[in-house]
Amino acid sequence: MIRILLVDDHPVVRHGIRQILVDGLKNVSVGEASDVRGARASIKGDGWDLVVLDVTLPGESGLDLLKDISVVIRACRCSSSACIRPRSSRGARSPPARSAT
Repeated sequence: MIRILLVDDHPVVRHGIRQILVDGLKNVSVGEASDVRGARASIKGDGWDLVVLDVTLPGESGLDLLKDISVVIRACRCSSSACIRPRSSRGARSPPARSAT
């Protein structure tokens, strides 16, 4: 299940993007927030895979929220065991060996 949070102050825009995502993707869950305060609460309470963020929001800017999100991402990178596993355990493979000719 892919979890996507839409953050936009225009309900028509949120609805349109929601429809595109739901119609175009399988196993998607879409949440909505109309301002930075609502988005912060949702981000703290739920685990989102992707945040679609309008930069020009009333009150606080979407850029303010982006700063908060990037701090959370950095914290996750430092403490998550999934981030420190070797590439091979995440499905990456080494390139084939070259023959010595």
